[in-house]
Amino acid sequence: MELTILAVTKREYGVCIAGVDEKLNWVRPIKNRILVLNDIKLNNRIYLSNSCAYNFSVKKAGSKGYQIENYLIDEKEPISYLKRLGDAERNKIFSTLSENSLVTSNPDLDICKLLKEKNRSLILLGPVTIDSVEISLDDNVHARFDFSIGQIKIKNQSLRSLPCTDLKFLSFAKDLLDEQNTSYLRLNGQDLKDLLKVEKFFIAIGLTAELYKGDYWPMVLGIHTIPEYTQKTNYDNFFPIEGELIKKDIAIPSPKKDKLDQELIDNYYRIKVELNKLIKREKELKERIKTEMINNGISKYNTEKNGYILQEI
Repeated sequence: MELTILAVTKREYGVCIAGVDEKLNWVRPIKNRILVLNDIKLNNRIYLSNSCAYNFSVKKAGSKGYQIENYLIDEKEPISYLKRLGDAERNKIFSTLSENSLVTSNPDLDICKLLKEKNRSLILLGPVTIDSVEISLDDNVHARFDFSIGQIKIKNQSLRSLPCTDLKFLSFAKDLLDEQNTSYLRLNGQDLKDLLKVEKFFIAIGLTAELYKGDYWPMVLGIHTIPEYTQKTNYDNFFPIEGELIKKDIAIPSPKKDKLDQELIDNYYRIKVELNKLIKREKELKERIKTEMINNGISKYNTEKNGYILQEI
């Protein structure tokens, strides 16, 4: 089976992958145990990644919860790489596969109820409007997405934003937090577009395999952009998500509304991001000037420009 991968994600104690076959039917390759990183590593030691097509030997498996898309991997047959999709092919697949109409025709139903009514667990939405994304870092990196289709907010059963387990996006989030020297950032949609240098977003969503608090919970499994954003996935820095941690992420009650004006908070973090970019740029220029001074045998250099004086470095 030729499978285009649309999700490479963290899950409890392991990883999960999913994609579509040549007829754009959803497929979730599984084993008789939880997949781990070595299960998604090819013979050339390269990991499976989104927007690539692979050949899998699989057979239909029994469903678990609403995961009717499960296919059992034949472990005797290796997974082989076929090709990487370009932006034109990706955009065609996303536009055909997207089911925004399912949301717009049922505006009062949360995404979990929509999927359960269809007796399935996977869906692609897009293009979507990113309202905000919160990224944070403790022992693991976390991300939560607030996004919309038109005026319809995509929420879970607790009316909360959806947690993201996409390994590529979490790698981006970790790198950004490290770069900004902070453990928390809240970005709006334009911030994210600018940082990723993209024009539009498609989001793959999946329901959990296990019940928690009597229900299955939606998670963002894949962040797909046009054009495709550039980011190295930090597989080697992969941290398994412990059960209680992921459950806290998906299902804690909605927080009480902040007393601070949300626009004020957004403006603060936007300015903080821009300020950190300027500080980084200042350091780079300072190092270049130092190098020039050393190369020219200069120990002190004074210059006036725009009212500022650069003295000994």
